[in-house]
Amino acid sequence: MPPITFNASPIFGPATYAWPSAGEPATQINTYPGVNGMEKLHHGNRGMTTKIKGELEAADFPSLGISVLNLLELVANGTVGTFTDSYGMTWPGVWVSGFEQVGPPTYTPGIGVSVSYTATLNHLVTP
Repeated sequence: MPPITFNASPIFGPATYAWPSAGEPATQINTYPGVNGMEKLHHGNRGMTTKIKGELEAADFPSLGISVLNLLELVANGTVGTFTDSYGMTWPGVWVSGFEQVGPPTYTPGIGVSVSYTATLNHLVTP
């Protein structure tokens, strides 16, 4: 499986899987005879979403903290970049909209530390 990257950097760690999904149709508030409230507009979706489930690994806790911070900074800054998924497809115009650590980091003597996470990427451009 090809490495998952953001701007050609494998920041998501070595043990990852990403799956894309189509975006929701647009929702609009309408008030006219017969419709009062929310209405779905089926004129194409508004981008896509990719979910990533992965494991960040490092030699020690400070290095693992830097890896976590790098992903949190992408969320905070709204950095738009090029994403390569687990199928090897390249997607321009993608930003990391969410990052969540799943459980506490684990330490394995002689190997290092790791932490599981999930991340959400939003595609501003669809193919």
